[in-house]
Parts: sequence; structure tokens; C-alpha cells
Amino acid sequence: MSFKILILDDEVALSESMSELLLLRYESKVSVDRAFNIADFEDFVKINRYDAIVADFNLPDGVGYKSMVKMLDICPWISDCLIIFISGIPYVDLDPDFKNAQGLFKNAFVRNKPLHSHLLYEMIDKEMER
Repeated sequence: MSFKILILDDEVALSESMSELLLLRYESKVSVDRAFNIADFEDFVKINRYDAIVADFNLPDGVGYKSMVKMLDICPWISDCLIIFISGIPYVDLDPDFKNAQGLFKNAFVRNKPLHSHLLYEMIDKEMER
């Protein structure tokens, strides 16, 4: 059984490079899906269960964490998986709405872009060991 990862980011090059880095490091131990907007994300999580989600904070059609909160009723497993929110906006994690929502996720982190590969690997490694 492979560790399933979903990358939600509208920046195609970033999403592609992150996917390639994960596949090169973990090879057949992981599978990676990519969503480029909220609608795609919601479609993916309705039919797949993921072990980790790497999600851009702000997308052209919405806010990543707000979509995850919305999907918790349909996909309660989201609250248990590793979630890495990434943002190009410093201190986005201080937003009061986000701070309230963050409590709904048991294993969620916020990292600024660019997300360096060693940080990504460290978080994925820890989750894979659980």
C-alpha cells in the first residue's frame, strides 16, 4: 500500500516540481495526485483518501483551508491526515479565522513558500513512520 499525497496548488510548475521531488525520493512508496483549484480538490477528496495534503493557502477560486473545513462533513478523514499549508504571504497563520479552523485538524502545519524539500521530506517521513 502506498502513501497517498495530494498537492493543491494553482502554480503548475511548483506542483509539478514538488510531485517530482516526492516521487524521486520515495519512488513506489508514494502516489501523488495534483489539484489546481478548489473544485478539483473537492472532487479528489470525495473519491480518494489521502495520508497527506500539501495545500496552497490562497487559490484563484478560494482559500485552501476553508475548502478543507467545508469538506470535513463529507470526508472526516481530512482532520486526521498530515496537512501542510503553504503560502507566499508571511504570517498568514496569524489570521484569526485560520487559527480557529486550524484546531479542526490534528496534524496541520503552515510553511512559507518556497517550501524547501528537506522540510517537506522531514514532515512526510514522520507521517510515514506513524
